[in-house]
Amino acid sequence: MTAATNVVGEAVRTLHRVIIERVSPEVDAGRFAIKRIVGDELRVRADIYADGHDSLGARLLWRREEERSWNEAPMRLDNNDRWEGRFKLEKLGRYLYTIVAWMDAFGSWGKDLKKRADAGQDIAVDVLIGAEIVREASERARGAEAKKLADAAAKLKELAKKDRGGALAISQDAELALLVNAWRDRTADTRYERELAVVVDPEKARFSTWYELFPRSVTSDPKRHGTFKDVIDRLPYVAGMGFDILYMPPGGRSAKGKTTRRRRVQTIRVVRGRLEPKRADTRRFIRNSARWTNLRRWWRKRANSASISRWISHSNARRIILM
Repeated sequence: MTAATNVVGEAVRTLHRVIIERVSPEVDAGRFAIKRIVGDELRVRADIYADGHDSLGARLLWRREEERSWNEAPMRLDNNDRWEGRFKLEKLGRYLYTIVAWMDAFGSWGKDLKKRADAGQDIAVDVLIGAEIVREASERARGAEAKKLADAAAKLKELAKKDRGGALAISQDAELALLVNAWRDRTADTRYERELAVVVDPEKARFSTWYELFPRSVTSDPKRHGTFKDVIDRLPYVAGMGFDILYMPPGGRSAKGKTTRRRRVQTIRVVRGRLEPKRADTRRFIRNSARWTNLRRWWRKRANSASISRWISHSNARRIILM
């Protein structure tokens, strides 16, 4: 809530008038990220208030973790001191968000000017005060927006004594208010002390089920163990129950002990950046599975992924999840 400044060469803390607290969603004071599903709209709420009766402004800042610049979403006063803002989570990954708030000088001026005008008071001096607020914003602005603000300031000065109604109309211009706040003096802004995180997961992370089986147990012949070919024949049965994820646990040691074990656990290797099963029956299983679900597309997207490469190079990587 404070900002550093220097007085006679010594660093001191200056108090900001705006307070931001009770931000939600926030898990354990920001220690842990919240979770959402891709496509969700994240609603952020906070108590934002200050001393006195001046108007306030607030923005919700958000960005993807790998990005440097912040995006802004407007926040509106919902009830009492509770403010609310939203932004869309359009991609998988990790986002950061926080809040910035400030004393709205132009909004406070416009609100008070209308009260004085409605009471029949002389507002000529007050109009000049507003013209100065707009002029200062024009000095910070750039390009066409700077010219628009400068013209508005000059117009207010011209109307201060001549046209009371015209000056009042400019003071209530919502577009001008947004422009002045966009080029406000940001050194007095209050920024929430934490940058909070949200992890965006795929739709299946919300709710999902899978069918688990041991390939060696999938057999109709009691004299031999099951193979991937037998699993292929079982796929229509699994799909018929509504499952679209098949989970095969990693292989383990044989019940026969240490000296007489079954053959080495089936693994998958990386060949020239692509996932390549070592055995022909594994390749046949993958091709048939791809016809049943979206494995082929999933396979192509992740074929060059370092994390997938590490996963499949593990000695017990005899598990395939069809997603």
